[in-house]
Amino acid sequence: MAQPMTSTATRLELEPAPFDFHGGMRLDTGEPAPPGSIKTIHMPDRLYIELQPGDRPCVRIGTHVLTHQRLTDGDVPSHAPTSGRITDIALRPSIAPTPGQVPNLTLEVDGLDEAMVLDAIADPAGHAPADLIDRIRDAGITGMGGAGFPTHRKLEEARRSGVDTLIVNAAECEPGVRADTSLLVADADSVVQGASAVAAIVGARRCLVGIEPHNADAIAALRAALAARGSDEVRWHCYGLPERYPAGSERSLIRSLTGIQLRPGERPSAQGLICFNVATLHALARALYFGEPLTRRVLSVSGEGALDPGDHWAFIGQPIREFRADPRFQTVHGGPLAGWPVGDEAAVAKTTFCLHFRQRATLSEDPCIRCQRCADVCPEPLYPERLLRHSRTLNVDGLQRDGLDHCVECGACDTVCPSRIPLLATFREAKSSLAAATQSTARAVEARARSRLHETRESARQRATAASRQARLRRRRATHDGP
Repeated sequence: MAQPMTSTATRLELEPAPFDFHGGMRLDTGEPAPPGSIKTIHMPDRLYIELQPGDRPCVRIGTHVLTHQRLTDGDVPSHAPTSGRITDIALRPSIAPTPGQVPNLTLEVDGLDEAMVLDAIADPAGHAPADLIDRIRDAGITGMGGAGFPTHRKLEEARRSGVDTLIVNAAECEPGVRADTSLLVADADSVVQGASAVAAIVGARRCLVGIEPHNADAIAALRAALAARGSDEVRWHCYGLPERYPAGSERSLIRSLTGIQLRPGERPSAQGLICFNVATLHALARALYFGEPLTRRVLSVSGEGALDPGDHWAFIGQPIREFRADPRFQTVHGGPLAGWPVGDEAAVAKTTFCLHFRQRATLSEDPCIRCQRCADVCPEPLYPERLLRHSRTLNVDGLQRDGLDHCVECGACDTVCPSRIPLLATFREAKSSLAAATQSTARAVEARARSRLHETRESARQRATAASRQARLRRRRATHDGP
C-alpha cells in the first residue's frame, strides 16, 4: 500500500542538472509548443503486427482473436490491439533503419472490440520481484524510446547488478516530439506507479527525473502525483536538463544527472543505474496494475505533411500512411533529426514515438570541407569526418579505432554539416555491414568448430573400427591355431 504523504514528495522542485555533457547544439525552433491533449485516432480496417526476431506466431490464419489476446511467442510477445480475424502472415516493409522486409501478422478488424478478461493485481508490493518481471515479460513490454530493449531483461540485469538509482527520462529534445510530455501531463499517476514498481523490483532507493525546464505542466503533474502517492521510501529529485540537443539520449542524460560517463558498450547497470523513459514506465504500470499488454502507445505526428499534427493514441500495427496528408511527402520514423525514412507500407511499432512528414530532399551533397562542426556537436565525442571516410570504404580497423560503436545516432552531425552529407545514414549502413560481417565471421567460426568436432568424431570412429577389426582377427587366429 502507498505510504502516507511525506514532505519529500511535496517539496519536489526543479533543480538544475548538476553536470553537463559534451557537445550538442541549441536548436532554434521558436517558442516550444505546450503539450496538448492526446487524440484518439480511428481504428483502421487492418492492423499489421510486425514479428520480431525469434517470434513465432501462436495463432493460425483464419483464427478469430480477442482484444489483448497473445499473438506470438518469443522474448517480447505481441498481442491483439482489438478483436478480429488473422487473415495473413506475409512479408512487409520493416520500420527498422536498415531497409528490408519482415513477417507481419495481418489482423482484419471486426469492429466489436471483444476483449479478454485481464488479470489485474491491486497491489504489486505483495508479489515477489520475479513474479512481477514475469508479468512484464508476458505483457510484451519493451523499451518505447526507440531502442526497444526487452524490459524484463533490463530488470533482471539490474537485480543481478545491485542497482540503487532509477533514472526517468522525461526529455524530448527534438522539434515536434511531445508524446512523453503529453502522457506525463495526462497520466502522471501511472508513470509514478511504474517508477515505484521498478524501484521496488530492483531495490533502488533514489529516483532522478531528467526533464526540460520549459515543460512546467509536466513538472506540476509529476509533483501532484507524487504528493498524492507518497514517497514509497524512494528519494525523488527532478532536474532541469541543458537546453541542448541531444540532452535526452541515455548517455547524455546519465552524464548530466550523475556525472558518470559510460564507457563504450557499458550498460548503466554496471554503474548502479537503470534508465526508463516515461512511456515505458506508463506501459509497465498498466501491465502490473490492470493486466494490460502493450497494444497501443502515444506518438507525436509532426511536419508539414502530417494529416493531423499533435499527439495521438495509436494502435500497434496501425498503417503509417494513415497519418500523412499527401503521399508526395517523405515519412520519417522517429524525430526529424534522428529519424530515418520508412516505406508507405510500414506500420506503427512499440518503438514508434514520432512520425515526421517532410518534403523529399532534392539537394545533393558536396565534398566534405573538414570544417569539424560535426565533431564540435557530437555528444560522445567522436570525429565524424574520419568515420565517414572509414564507412565509405568499410575500413573495419578504422571504424573500430575511431569508435563507430560509440555513435548514439542523434543526427546532430547531419544538422550542422554545410555540405549536406548524410552522415547518420552512412554510419547506420556501416554499423549494419559490420554487424552482418560479425555474424558471418561467427557463423564461419562455428562451422569450423563443427567441422573439427566432426573430424575428431570420425577419427575416433575409425580408430574404434580398426581396433574392433584387429580384435576379431586375433580371435580367429587363436581359434585356427588351436591349443
